Amino acid sequence: MVLILLSCSEDLYEENIDASIGKATITEMKFEELLAKDSKFKDLVEKVGGNLITKKNAFKIQNDFIITNDNVKKIKLNNIISYTMAIKRNNVSDNLSFENLVIQEEINTNPRAYILKYIPNNIILSEGQLLNFEGKIQMNRLEKAPKFNNNKPQNRTTESECFVYVDQLWCSAPYQGSTQHHLPGASCKVSTLYIRTVKVLTPDACGSTGGGGTSGSTGSDGGFGDPYGIGGGGGYDNSDYPTEDAYTENYQQYITVPILSAENSFDIKNTLIFYNSLSFQQQQWAIDNPNSYNQIIQYQIDNKWSDESKEFSIQIITPLSGDSSLKIDIESSFKSPMNIDCSSIPYDPTKPENQKFNELFKALKTSAEFKKLFLDIFHDSKRFNVKFEIADRVYEDNNSSKPEVNATTSEDPVTKNLTIKISKQILISGSTRSQTNIENTKTILHECIHAYLFSKAANPAVGVTFVKTLNNKYPTPDEQHNFMYDKMIPTMQKVLSEVRDLVTTIPKRTILEEYTMHPTTNPLASIPFNWADYYRYLSLSGLDETDCFKQDFQNPSDALRLHQNYIDAGKTELDR
Repeated sequence: MVLILLSCSEDLYEENIDASIGKATITEMKFEELLAKDSKFKDLVEKVGGNLITKKNAFKIQNDFIITNDNVKKIKLNNIISYTMAIKRNNVSDNLSFENLVIQEEINTNPRAYILKYIPNNIILSEGQLLNFEGKIQMNRLEKAPKFNNNKPQNRTTESECFVYVDQLWCSAPYQGSTQHHLPGASCKVSTLYIRTVKVLTPDACGSTGGGGTSGSTGSDGGFGDPYGIGGGGGYDNSDYPTEDAYTENYQQYITVPILSAENSFDIKNTLIFYNSLSFQQQQWAIDNPNSYNQIIQYQIDNKWSDESKEFSIQIITPLSGDSSLKIDIESSFKSPMNIDCSSIPYDPTKPENQKFNELFKALKTSAEFKKLFLDIFHDSKRFNVKFEIADRVYEDNNSSKPEVNATTSEDPVTKNLTIKISKQILISGSTRSQTNIENTKTILHECIHAYLFSKAANPAVGVTFVKTLNNKYPTPDEQHNFMYDKMIPTMQKVLSEVRDLVTTIPKRTILEEYTMHPTTNPLASIPFNWADYYRYLSLSGLDETDCFKQDFQNPSDALRLHQNYIDAGKTELDR
């Protein structure tokens, strides 16, 4: 779903009006106030949640939702009293959809309680007031409300049978100078209210978990797949709404008016602002790739629409909209310091090296320090694109005539695209180059730093002075190792400490922690194994040709021997 908000000037479809609705009124009041003043409401609420329901948060205990702070809308229509209130759940994957709890009572019938979920394609919104809604609607019985007559699943077999009709109250009165019809507030006069009928798919009718019906379509599925599908601009399909002679279970009267909570209103408003900030090319990408775009929107919602999350989102969308060949994994990129392409390493049970890489990278993504890997040093959040590949064997400079290595990072001289190539041999067991899980995690981390330095040299964002220094002092991968030694070891240590428990097991760690290390041999000194020292020595592994390493770990020396003892101990005991 790409949510597109229409402006208040959008024409609304004004057919399917039932003008003979009888006497209807709509009032609004806060939940607690209504509970204290309206005995009917109190009675119905207690039937839903029991006598303990005295506060709106109490619904969470039995029904996994809370009533929001928004007003409850009370509708009286002939012999029906209906109460609609916005609800909120903690664990939702889509904050742009919204749910309402509807409780109603009709004379001579049992009361009803049900949930309506609205999944919008188009919304008209003005100052937080929901004026019109187009999209999917789904109804579900309220669970754990035994005192209500919740209908049991029927013996129906086709989706077309799995529906009910819901009556929505609408208002024809002008709103803020507009003559458009709209969903009503408390200010709408009785004479301006009328009914629009919505055909709503309901999983409960078939005992299934099917999808929702449509609001705002004209008999087809307009507005389902096309984010710009206006579907008649708000028309409602009541062409086969029954007469009393044809009354069936589908046509029991449900009456409500959709309520958009203030929180949802905030998210929808910011969604519109963000969408309008995109270029035409970026907007077209959003339309063509709704799943990816919705992931990006959800990320901003989860991060309260912070400036950082907006900047991050733009840095994801910009390369994707400009290069259709890119296959950026958005979820992985959210949790990484770069835009990640792991499309060549899919989960494949027949390839243990793929499984191993994905498990280790998943662990890396849990590290907060990994996500902001370069921020503390460069104070720069500009992102770059990196593709990961696994090769059977990897050679220095990707040249098979040179020595075999664990991994390489290379930059295309023309496109500047970066590729990190990992050797299959370090990921599988039984090979002479096989490494432990934590060693392989360090290797991936090491190569990410190479990728960043390549990117900064090619696309400076921190000033000419830094780039000149970088190119003069660290122009090649080998010389970049000096930079890692000087600047990155504490950061690497912290990342490794954050992922340790995900790439090692307690039994293996316990064995390693029983080791006694000897910092000096003459005289012989003994100290217990120390994880902080291990992370440091592991981070330094692979940097042994740098000038700083040779100076700090002279050969021979106690320092070099202790370093090697730590590396050997981890290699011997930790998980592979």
